[in-house]
Amino acid sequence: MKHNLISVRMEKASGFLAIAVFSAMAWYSMNTLMWAVPARTLFDKCIAPISNIFSGVVSTNNNAVSTQQQSSNAVIPLDVSKTSNGSPSAPKIPAKYNELITDAASRSGINRALIVAVMAVESNFNPRATSSSGAHGLMQLMPETARFYGVKDTFDPSQSISAGSRYLSYLINRFNGNLKLALAAYNAGPTLVIKSGYKVPAITQTQDYVKKVLAYYTFYQNT
Repeated sequence: MKHNLISVRMEKASGFLAIAVFSAMAWYSMNTLMWAVPARTLFDKCIAPISNIFSGVVSTNNNAVSTQQQSSNAVIPLDVSKTSNGSPSAPKIPAKYNELITDAASRSGINRALIVAVMAVESNFNPRATSSSGAHGLMQLMPETARFYGVKDTFDPSQSISAGSRYLSYLINRFNGNLKLALAAYNAGPTLVIKSGYKVPAITQTQDYVKKVLAYYTFYQNT
């Protein structure tokens, strides 16, 4: 009898959890532009907090990896070269990407120089770049991010630049215009940035990544 009673209670709890998850997802979908929000964000904001109530789990990501996780493992270290006058230098932008970058900047609403800076650090303008974590292409998109933004070929420059720019725009908005946090989230994932108290995570690779992108951003703005 006790076992039956426990089973009934578990079934009721499971039913309540399912209803709560469905309600949260429906509410969030109605209040968010779906083209701009990666699937992981829906999990972070809706499903994880509810499931944590039942399971007692504090972290939704034991490996500190989210949608766009550690995408450029091989692109650091921070060794931004200098010009003769001491100002930072960066790789030259391939002319064949200029139109794609300009179009992506217009559609995403972010500075063209920022897109270029991220691309330079992520892939050094190599459309076939692949990281050890599985990120591909010019903007080093992780598979989940690529799927969400409808990318069919992560090595295609047009699709990579467009999706990467839209995701970067989303992160800038999510972190209220804080560019350092947005870049840290692009590299290490928004979940880790939030868990770090809305600060750049204490990870050398991520901290170097943010510094290098910002240095390149300054360079490309002035060229």
